[in-house]
Amino acid sequence: MAPEWLCEQIVGVIDLMGGQAVHAVAGHRQQYQPVCFCGGDPFQLLQFYLDRGVTSFYVADLDAIRFNRLQAPVLHALAAEVDGEILLDPGWSGTETDQACAEIRKLVTSNAGTRVIAATETGKSLLALERLMEQVPPQQALLGLDYRGGQLLVSAADIESDSNAWVEQAEKLGFHGVVILDLSAVGCGAGPVTGPLCSKLKVTHPRLMIYSGGGVRDALDAERMLSQGCDRCLVATALQPKV
Repeated sequence: MAPEWLCEQIVGVIDLMGGQAVHAVAGHRQQYQPVCFCGGDPFQLLQFYLDRGVTSFYVADLDAIRFNRLQAPVLHALAAEVDGEILLDPGWSGTETDQACAEIRKLVTSNAGTRVIAATETGKSLLALERLMEQVPPQQALLGLDYRGGQLLVSAADIESDSNAWVEQAEKLGFHGVVILDLSAVGCGAGPVTGPLCSKLKVTHPRLMIYSGGGVRDALDAERMLSQGCDRCLVATALQPKV
């Protein structure tokens, strides 16, 4: 008998592009298509997760990540529907405009469960972590460690590419936790690959909450991730109805 989803430890994924929920595949964002079963409606996708008993959500604003265009109205509307935790990746670089910073502050003050991710893929330097502290309390801040094929993704060649330096800085600043993703595994259904990274991080930085996912095929994969030191497992396709 297949194991049941441990929904209290599952984070439902919503990737937003142009106001639509899209199906992420291996980080090839120019090829992402709307999630089929809901016609790309992010609110229908959110409600589907809620109906399954999921109360924590990861929302990646792909317009912000790719083009520095925060989808503020959609993000505010989604946050208004959630009582639990929202992990928001707004493409934080540390060089945001005053308007973008104001919108992020509104999001964290209007929903105490909102946590903002400063990810290595978009951060202009380690200073991006300090600059996030100017906008949100440390308990609402997360470090994002982005990988592709096991290699840490950073926004430019001259930026710190040692994941330990990023984690140590985040912990020093009091960040709540770390989100670990390998884009090459996302949406491919080949199984998660970040378990060893979670295990290592849990040993060296036990205070930090660890969120990870990518490639999760079923509840058994999620259980394995949780047993490897991941505190919350991010899941998208495996939770959604087959079309």
